[in-house]
Amino acid sequence: MNNVEKAGTMTTKGAGKGTEAGSDRRGAARAKTLKTATIIYDQGRCTMTCTILEISPNGAKLRPQDPIWVPESFDLRLPDGSRRHCDLVRRVKTDIAVRYAD
Repeated sequence: MNNVEKAGTMTTKGAGKGTEAGSDRRGAARAKTLKTATIIYDQGRCTMTCTILEISPNGAKLRPQDPIWVPESFDLRLPDGSRRHCDLVRRVKTDIAVRYAD
């Protein structure tokens, strides 16, 4: 991560909502960010743009274009071009939480 990317992120752990027990389940500090990524599903035939709101080594909080259509399992193409296989953990209004499965 270069200095410009570092300046655009802020590390938090359990900040704001939830209980301390909820942040302990997460297991890693999350960095707030606003970066564009791509959700890839249906064996690579379908894609959907999303915004990464928070990211950690274990998972991410995303805001997809249409959260209703996000499947339980998919690949996430990150801004650096890498891909992570994700399992859907939770849907809350317009946001989803995912855990990296790879």
